[in-house]
Amino acid sequence: FLTESFNVGRVREGSVVQLYVDTDGKGGANHYITAKVVKDWNGKLDLRIFDHTDREIRNKSLLEYYKKNKAIHRIML
Repeated sequence: FLTESFNVGRVREGSVVQLYVDTDGKGGANHYITAKVVKDWNGKLDLRIFDHTDREIRNKSLLEYYKKNKAIHRIML
């Protein structure tokens, strides 16, 4: 979805997106975090969590966050 949104101009590098996530494991989204659209070292688009107070997730890629938490309910562009 990110590449498609980038290709049609809805997002660009540096755009901010909002993620609705489950932080307590009770089976439902309960927290918003924001991420920035970035290009990684090989030019692939990614999202980096950037303005969160939890040092364990700050500056993590979306994939890194998902591998650990598996609790992303919605991504809003």
